[in-house]
Amino acid sequence: MSRQLENKVAIVTGGGTGIGEAICRKFAREGARVVVNGLPTDPIDDVVQLIVDDGGKVIAFAGDVSDDAQANACVDAAIERFGQLDVLVNNAGILLADVRTAPRPSIELRHSRDGTRNKKIIKKM
Repeated sequence: MSRQLENKVAIVTGGGTGIGEAICRKFAREGARVVVNGLPTDPIDDVVQLIVDDGGKVIAFAGDVSDDAQANACVDAAIERFGQLDVLVNNAGILLADVRTAPRPSIELRHSRDGTRNKKIIKKM
């Protein structure tokens, strides 16, 4: 049976629990070499051990990818260990209780399908 992610390298942020953990394990079963990213307090080493026990190739990267330096270090770790990076699953997130945001005009997003402009808009949000 052909594995769909054979010889691919994936970083999964928020990979220590829940959906992120499931993605890490599924990608590894499909042949990907996986970087399990999570905060230093997340159980990423447990996920790594489960993947290793199942015969997968995987490393842990503990770091907060909302910080540019740590996000870059995560990418560097993937490339240093596996020689490439093919897939990035941005699964990490935070819940801010009782936070109100200013409304953004939808026209701004509709007219910004260019990837560079989208990155700038997202950073502003």
